Formats: sequence, C-alpha cells, structure tokens
Amino acid sequence: MAVSPDGKTLYTTVSGTSVAVVNASTGVTEKSIPLPVSGFPEALYGSPAITPAGDRIYFCAYMTNTVVIDTSTLTIMATIASATGSLAISPNGDVVYIRAFRKRCRSDRDQHGYGHNPVGDASVAFSPDGTTAYAGAGSVYVIDTSTLAVTFVIPT
Repeated sequence: MAVSPDGKTLYTTVSGTSVAVVNASTGVTEKSIPLPVSGFPEALYGSPAITPAGDRIYFCAYMTNTVVIDTSTLTIMATIASATGSLAISPNGDVVYIRAFRKRCRSDRDQHGYGHNPVGDASVAFSPDGTTAYAGAGSVYVIDTSTLAVTFVIPT
C-alpha cells in the first residue's frame, strides 16, 4: 500500500491484479484500475512506490513488468519490462530503481531505462538527501548516486 504525500489517497493492490484508489478519510474506493496480468502466480503485483510529488505510482509484478500510473488521470502511462517486485524512488523523485533487472528509470518524463544499478539484484534505499544509495545483496554497497559508483562495501 502507498499513501499520497497529502495523506488523502491510498493506493493498494487487490488480489495482485488491480489497484484500488481509496479516499483515506471515507474509506470509499474511488476507482479500480486493472493491471496487465500475463500469468499466475508470477504476474501478481506487489507493494507500490509513489514519487515524493505524488504524481506517479509504480507497481512491480514479480517476473514480468512494472506499471506506472499517472495519479492525476488514474491511468496507466507506461509499462516497463522488469523482473522483480521491489522498487526504490530517490527523495527528489527523479530516479526509480527497479530491483533485479538492474534498471534505473526516469520517473519524471519518459520512463525509459537509462542506466543500471551497479550492484544488480539488490534492495535499494536512499539517504534523505538522495546523494547516497545503499544496496543490500549479501553485504551493503554504498553508492554515489551522481556517478553510480560503489564507494565502499559494508560487510554483513
């Protein structure tokens, strides 16, 4: 589940095949958005990630794709080929990291990949200022987000 930055709207998957857009104060589902499903159970969508501005929300389906929804129109604006169910969005909302596919996507315009997570199949979290990413894949890799270089590794 994801909450809009203003706290007024909830976005959650329903049975992994659609998105329910829920008014947080009334609990009323305002819209149901069907998600593309290409198989079962591999195509079920997991937890969403929303940009800090609240204009885009991303849903990953395990082993298939990532769907991008424009929150102003509540329509699917893009589908990105990916292979995971994990997302991380930079604090400024400019970059979305999609786990496992090693894809780094622009979140503000075209959603086309333009770089790779240097660690690969790893969960990613950002520092509050977005200058550093931390990728966990056995150890914690510290990444300079401006260069995508691993600056050091913290053994775990």
